[in-house]
Amino acid sequence: MMSFRLLALALALLAAPAWARDRVTYGTASRVGLANSAMYMAEVMGFFRDNDIDLETVQFDGTGVLLPQIATRQITVGYPIPDLVILSHETGRDPLPIQFFYNVTRVYNWEIVVLENSPIRTLADLRNRRIGVISLSTGNVPVTRAMLRGVGIDPQRGVEIIPIGQGPAAVNAFRNGQVDALNQFDVVHSQIAVSGTPIRRLPIPEQFRAISGNSFAAHHDTIRNNPDLLRRFGRAYTMGLVACEANPEACVRLSWQLHPTMRPTGGDQARILADSVRIMLDNLANKIPEGDVRSRRWGDFGEAGWRTNIEILRENGQLRRTDVPLEAIYTNALVPDFGRFDIDAVIARARALP
Repeated sequence: MMSFRLLALALALLAAPAWARDRVTYGTASRVGLANSAMYMAEVMGFFRDNDIDLETVQFDGTGVLLPQIATRQITVGYPIPDLVILSHETGRDPLPIQFFYNVTRVYNWEIVVLENSPIRTLADLRNRRIGVISLSTGNVPVTRAMLRGVGIDPQRGVEIIPIGQGPAAVNAFRNGQVDALNQFDVVHSQIAVSGTPIRRLPIPEQFRAISGNSFAAHHDTIRNNPDLLRRFGRAYTMGLVACEANPEACVRLSWQLHPTMRPTGGDQARILADSVRIMLDNLANKIPEGDVRSRRWGDFGEAGWRTNIEILRENGQLRRTDVPLEAIYTNALVPDFGRFDIDAVIARARALP
């Protein structure tokens, strides 16, 4: 009987996997789209599996809905914007136990664009003009007002900020001249450009460009007690960024493979692919660090962008204090590990894809 039990145990051990992957529930605050192609590339190419992670993605309708899920650890890693986490550190409030650990949207991607033939060429030229935004409560509006103040325009009296929503109605308002400028995010503007409407992006002052957008965040306990999991998560995503940069067309195709509803139907498929690649690359440019691919500091935050964001929230009356403890809001401690993989091998794998 003992020999039979030992044999059964041995067979069970041989049949079991060498190790179990860690399950990560990943929460987004936005819909499926080309802006998330690097994540889709990492999923389809198996980079999360390569880093011993089983990934489950859950979509939420905005950062305000996502953050409580991270705070209660229902979501392991989330992809929110930073503002509400900063605001939770206002005096008298209970700060959210959430910390950002990977700077994904490194360059502020809420642009201001005009039609190519517009006489408006700088932010200062927006005086007495109409700027179309999604809504007056959208997170980019305080930043837009701060940029206008920086060039001497009173955002309450010297310009008209008009809520026009998003989608076709907003695009038509822009094309038809109901607004003189459009203030939405990069993917929307790139879609307008590839659809045949020439646009021009107005230069944004450098201090505002340094404000981070949606980035990876986790509960303080996860960062403190299981940093290796987050290192591997960030590494897998970085591999997706490298692969997308190496083969943009495959990046779009694999995104369509994972999420078929992303792929436009009808029309010239070669043109659709080329346009989608252009949109994806415009967005990727805000996420890829500068420099050679083998020496980039993937995922690191700069303090200046956080300070600017805090000052904007104060100017807008949302925050009274400016001594927000940045060490509680973000960390670069895991950054050195995000790029620790065979970059040449990832590039070769990506370029081998059709």
